[in-house]
Amino acid sequence: DLSGKVKLNFKDEGAVWSLTKSLLHKDFNLDVNIVEGRLVPTLPLRMNYLLWLEDLINMYKTEEHSVLGVDIGAGACCIYALLASRYFSWRMLATEIDPENYQCAIDNVKRNKLETDIEVKKVEEGTYLCGALNENIKYDFCMCNPPFFGDDRESKRRHELCSEPRNAPSGTNVELATKGGEISFVKTIIDDSTKVFNSIRIYTVMLGCKSSLSPLKDYLKQKKVASYATTMFCQGRTTRWGLAWTYDLTLDLSTGFKPQNKKQSVSYNYSVPLSESLTFLLVEQKLLDFFKKLEIASEIELREEGILIMTLKARSNTWVNSRRRRREEKRKALLQSSQSNEDNPKLINDGSSEGSSKNEVVTSGNVSKRTCDTKESSVQKKLKTEQNDVYYLVASLALKDLGNELNLEIIYLNGNGGKDCSHQLLQCIKNEFK
Repeated sequence: DLSGKVKLNFKDEGAVWSLTKSLLHKDFNLDVNIVEGRLVPTLPLRMNYLLWLEDLINMYKTEEHSVLGVDIGAGACCIYALLASRYFSWRMLATEIDPENYQCAIDNVKRNKLETDIEVKKVEEGTYLCGALNENIKYDFCMCNPPFFGDDRESKRRHELCSEPRNAPSGTNVELATKGGEISFVKTIIDDSTKVFNSIRIYTVMLGCKSSLSPLKDYLKQKKVASYATTMFCQGRTTRWGLAWTYDLTLDLSTGFKPQNKKQSVSYNYSVPLSESLTFLLVEQKLLDFFKKLEIASEIELREEGILIMTLKARSNTWVNSRRRRREEKRKALLQSSQSNEDNPKLINDGSSEGSSKNEVVTSGNVSKRTCDTKESSVQKKLKTEQNDVYYLVASLALKDLGNELNLEIIYLNGNGGKDCSHQLLQCIKNEFK
């Protein structure tokens, strides 16, 4: 634009696809083509899913182990298989029912010379695992990002109820909708998993609706799986949910992920109503000034239109009783000001007394020495703290524009102050905006 800033119109499907294609080439050395009108994959969410799979596999994987996975529904881009092969060095079997998507997926694999690591297989509609797997081969995992909706009408109803998406819509009906929705789709995969059983060590899916988790977990219990685990993928305004299960009795998925999920779920929210006198930029500046005053280091990680994410680091608790301290400082300042006005005439009159003058010099010298000692001690303590690199609180702060209000979220990451200190900090922020 005229100010020199580079902007991208996310409402334009062509612009979104150009960005995705550029990122794939720059960050993963992947040359990818796609049929116009097909689903444009969002990279951060796909990588989140694959990184979670890596964590699951690392629960049992050895250094010599060669990972082999299955992707149900490769899509035209064949994004999961390409990323899995290029970034993680995994071998993949990718299945696809749509003829056009199938041909495009094969072309993308060939363009990147990954035919020896990725097999793209055309299957009939309704084929998930049974009839798709190669016999006598044991796979490490299967993955699937099923269609969310039961039909096209459900998709339209959901868009009417939800706020308008920031990205341009993409994808065909076969990629976005399936009979019975994602619950029915995943139940069929679970049914297949009871038949192929230990041919796949870990079964996983990524869900678009949180409400799908509960009935699917109940269904897994009915099928008497050995263990299962869930997780949440958060990228900007988009949230997805992961579900994994296994029949391997030596592998306890639930135990492996409880502590991590519990730590990540500690977050606190506050809604700031917008007005002419309180805009997004004003709230941002007010927060930065507030953190500077409290000596909390703030590092901006992401700043986009309507979104601000920063990391906060505090070496000590400077916000507890901050209001009381401010009132006390103001009271002392007023008291000192009034005393100074009263004492000024006396100081002028006493200036002729030589003895008094000497006493003042001695006293002044003592105060100066104590001040120097205090400063030196303070510097030493600060250096010691910085060397130890111990923080009282490390947290992530996200500020999002929701239209009529701003959502401010603080997520506790670590620090010896514990999770409650992030809640205390949020209370102080609330007081600032009252």
